[in-house]
Amino acid sequence: MSIRAVWILAIRIGDDNAREDEGTRTLFSKVYPTVERRVKATEHDSYVQLADNASFVNSLVNKLGLQTTGKQFIETRDGCKHIDQKPVFEVDTVYGKVWPVLVIQQAR
Repeated sequence: MSIRAVWILAIRIGDDNAREDEGTRTLFSKVYPTVERRVKATEHDSYVQLADNASFVNSLVNKLGLQTTGKQFIETRDGCKHIDQKPVFEVDTVYGKVWPVLVIQQAR
């Protein structure tokens, strides 16, 4: 399996005093165009385009339940029938579901 893209994020969790735009910052992002072309050629109809950085990061933060504001119960993410298989996630984007998304957390 090839890596389609890499994002390194700084996510502020639990800081109610932070402005909404301070909650998550993209420190680094890189999409590998040659891998994208190969995936598109091999997946044909099941190919899911990667969303732009802001959309993808928002979808990922939502999937992980790490929003700094507007915390709400979402059945598909928080329900009893949902089984997390960390560190691999399936992220819903405007173009469809992106899987696998590998999330690695660094402790402070």
